[in-house]
Amino acid sequence: MIAGGMPGNESYSWTVLGEPVAKGRPRSTRNGRIYTPAKTRKAQQSLAMVSAPWAPRAPLTCGLRVDLGFVFEPRPSWSKKKKAAAIDGTLRHVIKPDIDNLIKLSMDSLTRLFWVDDTQIEEIHARKCYGPQAMTQIDITPLPQKQDKSMTE
Repeated sequence: MIAGGMPGNESYSWTVLGEPVAKGRPRSTRNGRIYTPAKTRKAQQSLAMVSAPWAPRAPLTCGLRVDLGFVFEPRPSWSKKKKAAAIDGTLRHVIKPDIDNLIKLSMDSLTRLFWVDDTQIEEIHARKCYGPQAMTQIDITPLPQKQDKSMTE
């Protein structure tokens, strides 16, 4: 499920409800064939599918800033006190999954949907934390074109 901004705005913002998934390492068979784990493939396809309504008509070609928020629910086995500490930010999410693998899955899922190539990403900000509901928050902002002084002289 998604809630968020309107397609066609200057900035693209939406939230994907559900537990964030990290990109798994490529695996190989005994024959040496390399493949992407099924969990990773499904998560990428799902994120791309639910993000599509917020995508521009054609992938953006400018520089971009991407902000990602990965929110995890506290474990059901935790005490009320520990859950409260997690949700208010006192207890930090310093366990797996690694933030770089969460970022990789998101970036790979959104490439060719929001941008042509991930080389266009000039700025990225990501965080992971606990919250009352698991979700991935995504905000993509086109950056203004920088003027090259040599071109104006």
